[in-house]
Amino acid sequence: MPLAQLLAQYGPGSYGPPWSWDDEVRDLVDQDPSYQRELEAELLAQGVREPVLLGPDGRVWDGHHRVVAAIRLGLPDLPVLVAAETPA
Repeated sequence: MPLAQLLAQYGPGSYGPPWSWDDEVRDLVDQDPSYQRELEAELLAQGVREPVLLGPDGRVWDGHHRVVAAIRLGLPDLPVLVAAETPA
């Protein structure tokens, strides 16, 4: 999926509105900058191998760090998997 489309259609889901992707980038990088740098280096070297899990509720369910890495690296696309329904 094009990164721009993902960012426009899906929210981070971490804290709910008005939490934005800009907030998510700052939060995840501030929490553990070394982890984020390592992930970014891995994605540059190997590409994104695990898809980002998108929920039917318009939120990213899994893969927040990968999305943030894609934003910071300027990656054009991310592999995604769209969940069919909300878990019970």
